[in-house]
Amino acid sequence: MSDKTFKKEERLSGKLAVSKLFTSGKSFFLHPFLVYYTSRESGADHSRLLISVSKKNYKRAVHRNLVKRRIREAYRQSKPEILPLPGNEHYDIALVYISKEIHPFQFIKSKMNRIFKKISEGNDKNS
Repeated sequence: MSDKTFKKEERLSGKLAVSKLFTSGKSFFLHPFLVYYTSRESGADHSRLLISVSKKNYKRAVHRNLVKRRIREAYRQSKPEILPLPGNEHYDIALVYISKEIHPFQFIKSKMNRIFKKISEGNDKNS
């Protein structure tokens, strides 16, 4: 059975972990996402993901939730192929959705695969 789940342990939460990610993590842009990531300590047994959709761009919660559901489902479906990343490294990753339009699921899924490929290659443009 493949592990196509998104458990609570895989969600990034907590002020310290999130602030550490945004202050000392690496970042890059891949439309429609701004991606922040940092490597976790060697004892970590899974990567953690944070999904953010701006209230400024989507005033209605129903639209923000739709985008977040699509991102979570794309991650969940792609997870067996993309994780763990090469070298069995685990990461804290924040996906900030910054587009002003709601993209279809297949578009988000293809971008998700490209994001994780880019993280595994370590080709970030900004530090």
